[in-house]
Amino acid sequence: MAKYFTLAQCLYSNTAKSRGLSNIPGIDGNNFPINGNEIKNNINSVMKYCINPIKDEFPNIIITSVYRSAELNKTIGGSPTSQHCFGMAADIQDPSGTPTSEIFNWAVDNLNTWDQIIWEYPERGGKSWVHVAYNINRNIKRTTLASKRKSIHDQYGGVKNGNYQHDIKRAYPEYLNI
Repeated sequence: MAKYFTLAQCLYSNTAKSRGLSNIPGIDGNNFPINGNEIKNNINSVMKYCINPIKDEFPNIIITSVYRSAELNKTIGGSPTSQHCFGMAADIQDPSGTPTSEIFNWAVDNLNTWDQIIWEYPERGGKSWVHVAYNINRNIKRTTLASKRKSIHDQYGGVKNGNYQHDIKRAYPEYLNI
């Protein structure tokens, strides 16, 4: 598995546990485009190419979400096309206090291969997180801001789609004070 996290940690979900939902890769059955082994391979890849290097730089990071079964993803209100359902994404935070803007910027500047990095809800302070995705079949390097605060989006300019704004080049924590 990964250098720092076990498969069990990548599958764990408080919501799944409290609601009695299964979160085992392959649970979605024949209606899902990939099987459990492919999902496990994807989890290993996102850990190897994205999360391990971030953890090398920020040793206190934790993962808060990696794989989500379709039922779990629906329960938490995730996108039906979420890369979490394919084991291709991880959400991370640093409970010791490293700002998510710093993690986001480091990942954008230093990871060799990734598909998407999202700075998620920075207005939440310590409850903010960074979403990192890896897809072996593409390497689009899309950077995104997710925020409910219009004033933050206004600072970046560009096109906002709901709570999302793509192609931000840097995470600027000073924009949070607007």
